[in-house]
Amino acid sequence: MIRILTCIASLLFVEGTTHKEMVDTSVYMDVTRPIQERVEALLNQMTLEEKIGQMEMMIVGNEKTIVKNKWYDFGAWIADLEPEECNRLQAYSEQTRLKIPYLIGADAAHEIGRAHV
Repeated sequence: MIRILTCIASLLFVEGTTHKEMVDTSVYMDVTRPIQERVEALLNQMTLEEKIGQMEMMIVGNEKTIVKNKWYDFGAWIADLEPEECNRLQAYSEQTRLKIPYLIGADAAHEIGRAHV
């Protein structure tokens, strides 16, 4: 009985860790596939933490802290930047497990993300 429980516990541990490590980009990054199929493939691979992270927005003023802590699992940057600078920020998404591109925009109503000179 103990051997069976040990085997079950081992399988659960392996399943839990491999789900987080294994990524299949063949469907959701294939632009020739239907959007619904791509979305389902991506959502099925995302952990709860990654789904919640997609709702988070970071301001460009926190970039140094984000880079220092290597925490790139969020969904958007609030930044009013030139295209080259946006590309630099977008490169951080390539360091995440699923490589989901960031949304990048400015909060014009509150002037958040705008450069003040």
